[in-house]
Amino acid sequence: QALFHSAVDLVVVSVHVADDHKRFVHGLKQTDFQISEDTRPQTITSFATEDAKTDILLALDVSGSMTAAFGELKTTVRSFLSGVREQDSVALGAFSTSLWLVAPESATSEAQLAALDGLRPGGGTALYDAMVRGATLLKPKTGRRVLVMFTDGDDVSSRTSADAAPVALQDADTMLYVVAQGRAAQDQALQRQLTSLASGTGG
Repeated sequence: QALFHSAVDLVVVSVHVADDHKRFVHGLKQTDFQISEDTRPQTITSFATEDAKTDILLALDVSGSMTAAFGELKTTVRSFLSGVREQDSVALGAFSTSLWLVAPESATSEAQLAALDGLRPGGGTALYDAMVRGATLLKPKTGRRVLVMFTDGDDVSSRTSADAAPVALQDADTMLYVVAQGRAAQDQALQRQLTSLASGTGG
Protein backbone atom coordinates (compact mmCIF):
# COMPACT_ATOMS: atom_id res chain seq x y z
CA GLN A 1 0.00 0.00 0.00
CA ALA A 2 1.41 3.37 -1.04
CA LEU A 3 0.83 6.53 0.91
CA PHE A 4 0.86 9.91 -0.73
CA HIS A 5 1.14 13.19 1.10
CA SER A 6 0.44 16.62 -0.25
CA ALA A 7 0.84 20.06 1.23
CA VAL A 8 -0.22 23.53 0.31
CA ASP A 9 2.39 26.25 0.79
CA LEU A 10 1.40 29.58 2.22
CA VAL A 11 2.04 32.28 -0.35
CA VAL A 12 2.88 35.75 0.91
CA VAL A 13 1.48 38.55 -1.24
CA SER A 14 2.63 42.10 -0.54
CA VAL A 15 0.19 44.72 -1.77
CA HIS A 16 0.60 48.49 -1.99
CA VAL A 17 -2.47 50.46 -2.93
CA ALA A 18 -2.13 53.99 -4.27
CA ASP A 19 -4.67 56.48 -5.58
CA ASP A 20 -4.54 58.34 -8.89
CA HIS A 21 -1.99 60.75 -7.39
CA LYS A 22 0.31 57.88 -6.27
CA ARG A 23 -0.54 58.47 -2.60
CA PHE A 24 -0.83 55.41 -0.37
CA VAL A 25 -4.34 54.41 0.60
CA HIS A 26 -4.61 53.69 4.33
CA GLY A 27 -7.21 51.88 6.41
CA LEU A 28 -7.96 48.99 4.05
CA LYS A 29 -9.33 45.74 5.52
CA GLN A 30 -9.03 42.09 4.53
CA THR A 31 -12.53 42.20 3.05
CA ASP A 32 -11.33 44.86 0.59
CA PHE A 33 -9.17 42.28 -1.23
CA GLN A 34 -9.76 39.23 -3.40
CA ILE A 35 -7.07 36.84 -4.64
CA SER A 36 -7.47 34.45 -7.55
CA GLU A 37 -5.19 31.84 -9.10
CA ASP A 38 -6.04 30.82 -12.66
CA THR A 39 -9.41 32.57 -12.16
CA ARG A 40 -10.12 30.45 -9.05
CA PRO A 41 -10.73 32.42 -5.82
CA GLN A 42 -8.21 31.75 -3.05
CA THR A 43 -8.66 32.05 0.69
CA ILE A 44 -6.82 34.82 2.51
CA THR A 45 -5.68 33.11 5.71
CA SER A 46 -3.99 36.09 7.35
CA PHE A 47 -3.89 39.81 6.80
CA ALA A 48 -1.54 42.50 8.11
CA THR A 49 -1.85 46.24 7.62
CA GLU A 50 0.81 48.94 7.30
CA ASP A 51 0.96 49.02 11.12
CA ALA A 52 2.54 45.55 11.21
CA LYS A 53 6.18 45.12 12.22
CA THR A 54 8.73 45.88 9.51
CA ASP A 55 12.26 44.45 9.36
CA ILE A 56 14.44 47.06 7.70
CA LEU A 57 17.97 46.73 6.38
CA LEU A 58 19.66 50.02 5.56
CA ALA A 59 22.38 49.47 2.94
CA LEU A 60 24.73 52.44 2.67
CA ASP A 61 26.89 52.93 -0.41
CA VAL A 62 30.40 53.59 0.94
CA SER A 63 32.21 53.23 -2.39
CA GLY A 64 34.80 55.76 -3.49
CA SER A 65 32.35 57.45 -5.84
CA MET A 66 30.33 58.52 -2.78
CA THR A 67 33.18 60.56 -1.26
CA ALA A 68 31.76 63.98 -2.11
CA ALA A 69 28.29 63.00 -0.86
CA PHE A 70 29.43 61.19 2.29
CA GLY A 71 28.51 63.96 4.71
CA GLU A 72 25.03 64.19 3.21
CA LEU A 73 24.72 60.40 3.37
CA LYS A 74 25.40 60.32 7.11
CA THR A 75 23.01 63.20 7.76
CA THR A 76 20.25 61.51 5.77
CA VAL A 77 20.73 58.17 7.53
CA ARG A 78 20.66 59.82 10.97
CA SER A 79 17.37 61.46 10.04
CA PHE A 80 15.98 58.13 8.82
CA LEU A 81 16.98 56.30 12.02
CA SER A 82 15.36 58.97 14.19
CA GLY A 83 12.03 58.44 12.42
CA VAL A 84 11.78 54.64 12.65
CA ARG A 85 8.69 53.40 14.46
CA GLU A 86 9.05 51.64 17.80
CA GLN A 87 7.64 48.35 16.52
CA ASP A 88 10.10 48.14 13.62
CA SER A 89 13.62 46.70 13.67
CA VAL A 90 16.54 48.24 11.77
CA ALA A 91 19.90 46.75 10.87
CA LEU A 92 22.66 48.92 9.43
CA GLY A 93 24.73 47.63 6.52
CA ALA A 94 27.33 49.10 4.18
CA PHE A 95 28.51 48.11 0.74
CA SER A 96 31.13 48.84 -1.86
CA THR A 97 32.30 45.69 -3.66
CA SER A 98 30.26 43.64 -1.14
CA LEU A 99 27.61 44.19 1.52
CA TRP A 100 28.41 43.66 5.18
CA LEU A 101 26.52 44.23 8.43
CA VAL A 102 27.76 47.25 10.39
CA ALA A 103 25.26 47.17 13.28
CA PRO A 104 22.56 44.50 13.79
CA GLU A 105 18.97 45.24 14.71
CA SER A 106 19.82 44.32 18.31
CA ALA A 107 22.30 47.21 18.58
CA THR A 108 21.30 50.30 20.52
CA SER A 109 20.65 53.52 18.64
CA GLU A 110 23.86 54.91 20.12
CA ALA A 111 25.84 51.93 18.79
CA GLN A 112 24.28 52.29 15.35
CA LEU A 113 25.14 55.99 15.20
CA ALA A 114 28.69 55.24 16.32
CA ALA A 115 29.00 52.61 13.58
CA LEU A 116 27.66 55.12 11.07
CA ASP A 117 30.20 57.73 12.14
CA GLY A 118 33.00 55.21 11.71
CA LEU A 119 32.28 54.52 8.03
CA ARG A 120 34.71 55.79 5.39
CA PRO A 121 34.33 55.74 1.58
CA GLY A 122 36.45 53.56 -0.67
CA GLY A 123 36.36 50.80 -3.30
CA GLY A 124 34.06 50.10 -6.23
CA THR A 125 30.27 49.90 -6.32
CA ALA A 126 28.55 46.52 -6.53
CA LEU A 127 24.94 47.69 -6.27
CA TYR A 128 23.25 44.58 -7.66
CA ASP A 129 25.40 42.22 -5.59
CA ALA A 130 24.41 44.23 -2.52
CA MET A 131 20.73 43.81 -3.39
CA VAL A 132 21.11 40.04 -3.58
CA ARG A 133 23.02 39.92 -0.29
CA GLY A 134 20.42 42.16 1.33
CA ALA A 135 17.65 39.82 0.18
CA THR A 136 19.54 36.87 1.69
CA LEU A 137 19.90 38.64 5.04
CA LEU A 138 16.24 39.65 5.15
CA LYS A 139 14.65 36.41 3.94
CA PRO A 140 14.56 34.69 7.38
CA LYS A 141 12.83 37.67 9.00
CA THR A 142 9.21 37.29 10.07
CA GLY A 143 7.99 40.86 9.60
CA ARG A 144 7.47 42.84 6.45
CA ARG A 145 10.89 42.95 4.78
CA VAL A 146 12.33 46.18 3.44
CA LEU A 147 15.73 46.97 1.96
CA VAL A 148 16.53 50.70 1.86
CA MET A 149 19.59 51.55 -0.22
CA PHE A 150 21.36 54.92 -0.05
CA THR A 151 23.48 55.10 -3.21
CA ASP A 152 24.76 57.15 -6.12
CA GLY A 153 23.50 54.29 -8.29
CA ASP A 154 26.59 53.84 -10.45
CA ASP A 155 27.26 50.07 -10.46
CA VAL A 156 30.73 49.18 -11.76
CA SER A 157 31.64 46.01 -9.83
CA SER A 158 28.67 43.62 -9.63
CA ARG A 159 28.75 40.03 -10.81
CA THR A 160 24.96 39.96 -10.54
CA SER A 161 22.98 41.45 -13.43
CA ALA A 162 20.47 44.26 -13.15
CA ASP A 163 17.72 41.77 -14.05
CA ALA A 164 18.71 39.12 -11.49
CA ALA A 165 18.85 41.48 -8.50
CA PRO A 166 15.10 42.31 -8.29
CA VAL A 167 14.28 38.63 -8.84
CA ALA A 168 16.26 37.79 -5.70
CA LEU A 169 14.41 40.48 -3.78
CA GLN A 170 11.03 39.24 -4.99
CA ASP A 171 11.96 35.68 -4.05
CA ALA A 172 12.68 36.91 -0.51
CA ASP A 173 9.43 38.95 -0.50
CA THR A 174 11.53 42.05 0.11
CA MET A 175 10.59 45.55 -1.00
CA LEU A 176 13.37 47.80 -2.26
CA TYR A 177 13.49 51.53 -1.65
CA VAL A 178 16.30 53.67 -3.04
CA VAL A 179 17.46 57.03 -1.70
CA ALA A 180 19.41 58.79 -4.45
CA GLN A 181 22.69 60.32 -3.34
CA GLY A 182 25.59 61.91 -5.18
CA ARG A 183 25.40 61.41 -8.93
CA ALA A 184 22.04 59.64 -8.78
CA ALA A 185 20.47 62.74 -7.23
CA GLN A 186 21.28 64.67 -10.44
CA ASP A 187 21.30 62.05 -13.21
CA GLN A 188 17.76 61.44 -14.52
CA ALA A 189 18.76 58.28 -16.38
CA LEU A 190 20.10 56.75 -13.17
CA GLN A 191 16.97 57.86 -11.32
CA ARG A 192 14.76 56.12 -13.88
CA GLN A 193 16.84 52.94 -13.59
CA LEU A 194 16.71 52.92 -9.78
CA THR A 195 12.99 53.73 -9.78
CA SER A 196 12.36 50.80 -12.11
CA LEU A 197 14.33 48.44 -9.86
CA ALA A 198 12.44 49.56 -6.76
CA SER A 199 8.96 49.59 -8.30
CA GLY A 200 9.49 46.04 -9.58
CA THR A 201 9.59 44.87 -5.95
CA GLY A 202 6.65 46.97 -4.80
CA GLY A 203 8.90 49.64 -3.30
